[in-house]
Amino acid sequence: MDNLDAAQNSVYEEEEQDVDPFHEEGMNLDTEDISEAGSSDIDRLNLDSDVADKARELRRRAPGVIFTSGRRDIARQARAMAGNVVVNRRWIEQTYRSTTAIRSLQQWVNSHPNADTVDEIARGLTDLMNAMPEAQRMGISKHLSGRAFDVKPNSCPTSAITALSPRQFLQREGGLVIWHVGF
Repeated sequence: MDNLDAAQNSVYEEEEQDVDPFHEEGMNLDTEDISEAGSSDIDRLNLDSDVADKARELRRRAPGVIFTSGRRDIARQARAMAGNVVVNRRWIEQTYRSTTAIRSLQQWVNSHPNADTVDEIARGLTDLMNAMPEAQRMGISKHLSGRAFDVKPNSCPTSAITALSPRQFLQREGGLVIWHVGF
């Protein structure tokens, strides 16, 4: 995610929360059905070609890696965020660097305390993102442009990820264990 604040990321490491149960619901990108080249699940991530190459390199370095997310449309981005907001109402402000878009999304959450389901929150965040200028909206997350993927925590060694020289490798987002790799 482009606007994640890595410094804030470490502030929440002491929180004892499980792996985010809502992260990319329905995205079953396991290794059962992988081609010999190991790229069928990577192809389904719909990443920019250079980022897909990095994912393939990660698969070569760590054959057991499980990818959980790649490019997202606005509705899927909102749903992924909403699943985290249900667990922690301040997740957006605790995860992302403060920008106009992020402040607007957090303000929507704050001003709708009765929206307490993933569906309700996702609907509100989707509507808000759709109303933003494209440049502002695309700055919310590298997932929106195909420049990031997430992997199941501990499905590969962290050294295999850092060897890719990502712009960003986060292991926690707003207190939740989520491995996010951005380029």
